[in-house]
Amino acid sequence: MHLGRRHFLLVLLEELSLLVIFTLLLFMLSTDKLSGMNEAGRSFINRLRKHRRLMGYTQDDVAYLLGLHSKTEISRWEKGTTVPLTDNVIRLAYIYHTFTEELFREYYKQVRYEIEPREKKVAQMRLKRNEKKKKRKY
Repeated sequence: MHLGRRHFLLVLLEELSLLVIFTLLLFMLSTDKLSGMNEAGRSFINRLRKHRRLMGYTQDDVAYLLGLHSKTEISRWEKGTTVPLTDNVIRLAYIYHTFTEELFREYYKQVRYEIEPREKKVAQMRLKRNEKKKKRKY
């Protein structure tokens, strides 16, 4: 496979992985299963409002850009009463010229700390599986 194409596929896979993580995170947030909701929630709220203000947008502006009929949803997201769906998170990141990870910085860190140990365990299991396959071939 051409190196450029492989790099593109790896970047695409990484972006899809982040999207899956954020989708799971949003589900956890919407069902209130994430511990420390109040403390982490405040940080999430501040990031949405912060980025909107940095861009010089009003809530009405953002609602229009997202195709919403009113600023009510934007206000709810910034207050932390509701959480935007994944597609709106991606749109917000585009509108604010930032990464979804930046909008969810604290949540992303928490998810990373939860998943990293499991990733290491999976890597060890894969290594053992590959060793077994090599032994069977010889």
